Amino acid sequence: VYAKMRARFGGRLRFFVSGGAALNAETARFFGAVGIPILEGYGMTESAPVISVNPCSRMKLGTVGTTIPGGEVRIASDGEILYRGPNVMKGYWKSDDAARETIDADGWLHTGDVGIVDSDGYLKITDRTFDERFGAARVREAVLRGEDPDAVIDREYKGAYEFREKTRKYLLYQ
Repeated sequence: VYAKMRARFGGRLRFFVSGGAALNAETARFFGAVGIPILEGYGMTESAPVISVNPCSRMKLGTVGTTIPGGEVRIASDGEILYRGPNVMKGYWKSDDAARETIDADGWLHTGDVGIVDSDGYLKITDRTFDERFGAARVREAVLRGEDPDAVIDREYKGAYEFREKTRKYLLYQ
């Protein structure tokens, strides 16, 4: 049965890569048993897009793998995952303030995700931080200045979603 499944994928598929959301462990085990492992990874648009991935030869279920070559992961005191590497964007299109809030002066990308690095160097995502970088503080300040709340929310939140999740054209790379 498993040979037939592998054949349905073309017969040459060695593995899948999964990212964007947590991979269900049962799904991972099933495809591993079929002979087509799913390598879970992690990243974001701002890191073009990979930060870590499970290596084929040393997969660790429940983690998003080890940091890619040339990159560094550090866990901040509040648990936030910070990443620094040559694949980190240089900024957001026409939004230097947002870029400075996302990438600190030492070049660390603040991901907004919380995690741990285990003793083998594998990253595990455990939570999401409350992220005011994109909007909340600026919306509050703008409303206090008398701006229309709907216009401010539209500008700050919808624009941030496009920057972070949908629109790669707004990013500047080396």
